[in-house]
Amino acid sequence: MNAFEQCQNAGEQIDLFEALATSYEPPTGAFVEILTNIKLERLIVLTIDAFGKIKDADIRERLKQSEDLLAILSEQAQSGKTDSIRLSAARTIVTLGFDYIAVSRYFSEDPQQIADRIMRDKSKEKGLFYAKYNEVRDLKSKLDRQLEQIKSINSDVYYSVIANNNFKDIPSVNIVDDDEYDLIINDYVQSLNILQDNDYVQSLRYECSRLQGEVTKFYKDYKENQLTTILATIDDKIAREYAILKKAKLAKIISPLASLIIVFLILSLWSNWFIIFFYFPGGILGIIAIKIYERKIKSAEKNIEEAENQKSNEPYRLDDEEQKILSLLSI
Repeated sequence: MNAFEQCQNAGEQIDLFEALATSYEPPTGAFVEILTNIKLERLIVLTIDAFGKIKDADIRERLKQSEDLLAILSEQAQSGKTDSIRLSAARTIVTLGFDYIAVSRYFSEDPQQIADRIMRDKSKEKGLFYAKYNEVRDLKSKLDRQLEQIKSINSDVYYSVIANNNFKDIPSVNIVDDDEYDLIINDYVQSLNILQDNDYVQSLRYECSRLQGEVTKFYKDYKENQLTTILATIDDKIAREYAILKKAKLAKIISPLASLIIVFLILSLWSNWFIIFFYFPGGILGIIAIKIYERKIKSAEKNIEEAENQKSNEPYRLDDEEQKILSLLSI
């Protein structure tokens, strides 16, 4: 019993009883005591299965001659509390090969027929389990993809809110198609409750709802505490661009005259005939200066327009972003 309690899962419990059954001296007396005194379904099923796994021919012969064991197994096969117990008992009776006449004193129906009927019912149950499991798994996969979309929309929201979620992962199910692994299936059913009342799906929806509240709070705090700062920064940018625009417009006006003055001074140092060449280079420099400042004016006007659009659109952008994230948290 101590070894059983130390097992971490149903798989380890199965391995434990198989090792006991195939050991040099299987503890058949302890097995009988378990069937007589213990009520725990899993322990009863594993113990009954263990009788059928014993390899020693002499021990198996003694077991199938045991009227007491046949009586215990017959009662469990017909009146066991669960399908798993009844199935294990019926199959073990068949596996051990009890005398047909002896079996007939306890059964009005062939134990193999009992086992077959239970197996048909269990096949339907397994089908329901896997169908529901796949449905829930697909739902969780869809939610995971939506969380990744949130990360691409706003990484701050993702790492501040979404990454701290309490979503439960679905255990990976890879069960051998063998009756004794019904114990493992039962583990999953009990832990997820996905066949009974969709508790797992409800837990996903509850957590999504909680995160929606956190996201709403995040954006509310952001708008109250940081949006004002962002808009003020945009206003500063607009003011700087207006200053640049004002200087560029003024420079555009005075640059032709400044160009003429510069050319006049330079040519006056070279020749007494500078008047002849004064207007031509002065005009060219003036045109170049005008073009340069026109580009600066256009650049400043474009920057101002973009900044003003950003300022007016930022609250709407945040609202739209928030709604997208809230929508992705709906399943």
